Amino acid sequence: MIRCLSGGLSETGPTPHRPFRDAHHSASMPSLVGGGLRAKPGEVSLAHLGVLFLDELPEFQRAALEVLRQPMETGQTTVARANAHVTYPARFQLIAAMKPCRCGYLGDPAQACTRAPRCAADYQAKFSGIFSTELICMSMFRRSICWISPNRPRQSQAKALLPGSPKRVR
Repeated sequence: MIRCLSGGLSETGPTPHRPFRDAHHSASMPSLVGGGLRAKPGEVSLAHLGVLFLDELPEFQRAALEVLRQPMETGQTTVARANAHVTYPARFQLIAAMKPCRCGYLGDPAQACTRAPRCAADYQAKFSGIFSTELICMSMFRRSICWISPNRPRQSQAKALLPGSPKRVR
């Protein structure tokens, strides 16, 4: 229903899959919670009963992140315009990703961050409030991440884990 209101319904009809929305870090407050002349739903409502993914969380504007507080707490968002007040459902799972610091090398065993620990403190200070208490954090170093496809032969998988070789195997 929400996708229909936003003009995102395909010609084949509703999809059986839960929504996955990937908001860009330059997204404005109205694009996240809704707005516009006709009070259209934003990313939080389009992700209703699905996932809202925010990549590079500290790169989002602080005001845009703070506006997510109300939909996360109440499960709905209200878009108020002169000609309409519309309440949209917004129960979604928020998944966010970020580097440990601006350069991404903090804690990396292969390359050290040259500005540690100040680099991480400054970078992580960009978001606060609900995000600092509600997010579950998991640290991953870029050199230790490896996706192994079951279709590839074992020999190529072993080579992919050797130092100096690409760490993502498809």
